[in-house]
Amino acid sequence: MQTKKPLFIITLFLCLFFELKGQITFERQYTMFSEAISVIQTSDSSYIMACHTNTGLPNIAWCKINNMGVLLWIKYFIQPYYCYCEEMISTSDGGYVIVGTTKLNYSALSKIIIIKLDSNADIIWSRTLEGINLHFR
Repeated sequence: MQTKKPLFIITLFLCLFFELKGQITFERQYTMFSEAISVIQTSDSSYIMACHTNTGLPNIAWCKINNMGVLLWIKYFIQPYYCYCEEMISTSDGGYVIVGTTKLNYSALSKIIIIKLDSNADIIWSRTLEGINLHFR
């Protein structure tokens, strides 16, 4: 049996959800985000999206939407410096890992940040890998 793998097109504030046949299932605007990076389907047929926030300094956020694009909740990783989401993956324990970059100011070198979430998408821990300076964004 072939599973449905929907296609998301995510641009500034806009999320389009396509079924395999090419029909748009929903189109939603999420003005609290400037960019969504990763979309993962959950066991209840909803979706978790890892995003950048659109207020003040860019920070990492993740939200859950149902299969029609209705926003169910939003959670944030707020820091007093620039944080960018680079990728989110699901883990074997039912949780998620978000990997991003962080820097003190726009011209500073980036460091890697890792955020481990449980199956409810609550933060278990976060780590910044010190001494690893990368040129991202």
